[in-house]
Amino acid sequence: MNQKAYDNETFFEGYKQLRATGSGLNDALEQPAIRSLLPALSGLEVLDLGCGMGQFAAYCADSAEKRIVGVDISEKMISYARAQNAGDNIEYIQMDIEEVQFQDNAFNLVVSSFVMHYVADYTGLLIEVYRWLRPGGSLSTYVSIRL
Repeated sequence: MNQKAYDNETFFEGYKQLRATGSGLNDALEQPAIRSLLPALSGLEVLDLGCGMGQFAAYCADSAEKRIVGVDISEKMISYARAQNAGDNIEYIQMDIEEVQFQDNAFNLVVSSFVMHYVADYTGLLIEVYRWLRPGGSLSTYVSIRL
């Protein structure tokens, strides 16, 4: 996943400003849609693929009693997430979501919002996500697909 635009200082600062206003598509459309698909978070272990600045991980941490793991390729995004959206039950990993590895059955819920369209091997990533999910677990994703 060669998606490092967010590490460009100018781009990152613009994105950070957009998120601070709450007026972007993420806050107006994406987050309400994703949250409406979620099961009850209490007691779940959650993986946030493409966690960005960590707002969703922080949202989950307020409800989930267990572990939340956020993964993002961007150094700036992960640094911001660790500084602004930290929690005792949140772990952030800076890594390409196509390269990160977890044990089988590690999570009850995997969430990925506006990131899977960047991956080179979509099917391969879904196979990994399936392996990481516990029986009865869920994948909630919001994907932009260009036809």
